[in-house]
Amino acid sequence: MAYSTVSQMISMFGADEVAGWSAQDNTVVSSGEAVLIASSDSPTWPDYISEDEQAIAAESVVRCEFALYQASMEMDSYLTMAYELPLADIFVAASILPTICANIARSYLSDGRQTEDIAYRVKIARAWLKDLAQGIIDIPGLPRSGGLTMVMPEIQQSKQFFKHTRLL
Repeated sequence: MAYSTVSQMISMFGADEVAGWSAQDNTVVSSGEAVLIASSDSPTWPDYISEDEQAIAAESVVRCEFALYQASMEMDSYLTMAYELPLADIFVAASILPTICANIARSYLSDGRQTEDIAYRVKIARAWLKDLAQGIIDIPGLPRSGGLTMVMPEIQQSKQFFKHTRLL
């Protein structure tokens, strides 16, 4: 489960900006409007958006979804230190997690085109996650589970390691 959606990213950063980073390369960019339409559950395309642009927009949405998935997996590596995963949707929706996820995904999508704003936001997001994992801060209303625990099996040790005292 991703902690944010393409629609949330578009709300936070704008359709044109999302279309710009989610382009496969710097030369083929779909319009923000096309990406916005492609991100809906059942897109209805106006006549003036060509099939080629529809395909580029759909590919941009897939790239955004993959970046959100990557960001969510990164977040889980921190969250698992404090909370039992998966988190309930109600806690995700009512928290800062979608914003953190979108900022990290945005940095994945920027591929070497990272601006100071993107670098700053992802630095803050990762610092917040680190503080969360270390117990410095909490997600309001969500009880900590104590984090990831490993149970090691007890090993019974015998005094005799070998049956014979000489090689045969």
